[in-house]
Amino acid sequence: MKKIIVLVLILFPKLILSQWEPTSWDSDMVLQNIYINENIIIYAKSYGGIVISIDKGKTWKTIDESNMDIVPNTILVKGNNIFIGGFGFLYVSTDLGETWQSKINGMQSFPIVNSLVNIGNKIFAGSAGGVFISTDNGENWTVKNNGFGKYLTVFKMINSGDKLLVSNQSGIFLSTDLGESWIQKNKGLPEYYTYDKLSLVDSLILIGSNVDIYNGGINKIFITTEDKQTLTATEV
Repeated sequence: MKKIIVLVLILFPKLILSQWEPTSWDSDMVLQNIYINENIIIYAKSYGGIVISIDKGKTWKTIDESNMDIVPNTILVKGNNIFIGGFGFLYVSTDLGETWQSKINGMQSFPIVNSLVNIGNKIFAGSAGGVFISTDNGENWTVKNNGFGKYLTVFKMINSGDKLLVSNQSGIFLSTDLGESWIQKNKGLPEYYTYDKLSLVDSLILIGSNVDIYNGGINKIFITTEDKQTLTATEV
């Protein structure tokens, strides 16, 4: 655990703050996820629904529409458009949360969306059916799974410029052509484990393994950089 703490302190020195201040939001809700994009802050509530601030936390709006009683797995903001995906849904708002519409044309009838990424005019959705791409703000989706093999479920997806990385049941896959094809990058990773955590800090890539009860569990974090293939395991 000491190695991980040291790593975090080195990578995020500017995040060590001297004082915290309360926001205007007075609530005892249980929160699950947080998404921040410039002035916009979005909280996902553990028991369904989201809370939005478009002024850096000065004011808040709870989305309590009946069709929004869901728990998002992932949130993406692109201009005035907000995308939220989860277990059986992908909703899009084009007016910063005032109204919402389901946008799953081209996906499975019951999509499980785990990760959303934006590069240029393209939105990438990592789901139980693999990777889907939209070039029209979610109106239509096209599947792009070339190179994945038999395991399609994407747990996490990140990007570094135009490069895309996803983690799934087979390990880590890289795309350098905006999702048109995928190449497995598992050198240094043990086989038969689920890698469901994936983060990028500058050129440092961190991959977390799920505790797999069927294979004994490894509970490690693997680290590499964009210009290296070998991953180093770090105990947690």
